[in-house]
Amino acid sequence: MQGLVGGLLILALLLLIFGGTTRIGFGSFFRGGSFGSTGWFYVPGEQPELVAADFATSTPVGAVVVETVLENDLGTFSVYGTPSAQRFSGGDVSNGLLFGEQSLKYTVNDLESITVRIDNTNGYGAFVVKINGEITFAELLNAGEHVLPIRVAGLVHIELAADSSYWKLWAPALYQISEVKLKSSESFEAYEFNGDSIVRGELVLNIDDSNDAGDLMVTVNGQNVYDGRADGAVSIDFSNVRAGKNKLTIMAAPGAVYSGSAQLNLVHAERVVKSASIQFNLTKAQSEKLPGHITFEIPAVMRQGRVSVKIIAGDQVKLAESFSAEVGSQAVAIFPANVVPGEMHTVLIEGAEGSAFTIRNLKVRV
Repeated sequence: MQGLVGGLLILALLLLIFGGTTRIGFGSFFRGGSFGSTGWFYVPGEQPELVAADFATSTPVGAVVVETVLENDLGTFSVYGTPSAQRFSGGDVSNGLLFGEQSLKYTVNDLESITVRIDNTNGYGAFVVKINGEITFAELLNAGEHVLPIRVAGLVHIELAADSSYWKLWAPALYQISEVKLKSSESFEAYEFNGDSIVRGELVLNIDDSNDAGDLMVTVNGQNVYDGRADGAVSIDFSNVRAGKNKLTIMAAPGAVYSGSAQLNLVHAERVVKSASIQFNLTKAQSEKLPGHITFEIPAVMRQGRVSVKIIAGDQVKLAESFSAEVGSQAVAIFPANVVPGEMHTVLIEGAEGSAFTIRNLKVRV
């Protein structure tokens, strides 16, 4: 029995030297080494040879969101506003199958924009604007001030209404409006952009000329994102971007004049799977120094999961190991069975089980 046990122990030790893989480098027992805090071993009197290194400050690995800035030159703009603006106290607009329809009606000349201040809404139907009997705007709006740049020359009949609540028979669609402002005879610039996969934007204005009569106003999808004096370079950030068509408008307050150039920067976000890699090859003499190590640091873990570490030679996976993604120094031992002397090898580090993390200082030592 003792002979059998001894034989099994010897076999296990041989497997560790010539065929096994491990993170903590059990080969140190056979080179007279000792364990370090990083999980790889040191051999007294020997300095591990660095055969490959990538000293990049930080590399994302796993399923990560990559952001790209799309720059759009909007060219020059010139906007002005006249003092002509009419204010009204507003009221309720509603619509429901069992409640009928209630709307607000106005008439102006040369309409440029409609500003409505919504104090409350139940969100049961879209807010509707009819111009000369035709629907020109129909969207769900939240409480707050909304600027609708609707430009129509001549005599304009305006009706502010609500779409029906339809199957919600217990209540009509309701918008409680405290103020309506109708602007006319002003010049503004309007731009459209596609918001698919766009998470936020920045409008950069370079003001060449202006007066001191009033403010510059910028809206995105009818919501104010800037309202104030503008001089020189102005950066305006906004995040109320939606999928599909979006509308950006540059306007001037009554009596104000602004001109210059504009650039629209849109941040495009895409979910991609990233990996990190490094290549190395070993001479016969270097191979005889094995066990060696792949070492790297994980400075940040964005999403929990596992780290996959592989050594690939040609079309063969010579080493495949995984462990929990944790912040700190990491090490994976390399044994003779994991390399082919003289061939080019690729160390491939990937995320597994949904992990996302960053690595730096990827090295191969023997």
